[in-house]
Amino acid sequence: MYWYQCEKCGAHLDPGEHCDCEEEAKREAERRGNFYKEEAGSKRYTLNRFPEKLEV
Repeated sequence: MYWYQCEKCGAHLDPGEHCDCEEEAKREAERRGNFYKEEAGSKRYTLNRFPEKLEV
């Protein structure tokens, strides 16, 4: 029996299975970007109530 584990997140995987932790992190960052915007000059985020009006 084989034991596979993701080197990045530590998830236990079946033989031949690939971890999607990197893709999930990218999707989460994109999702977060749709609802929050970074305040100018700081690393603080505020809720963007109107995502369609967000200026990039």
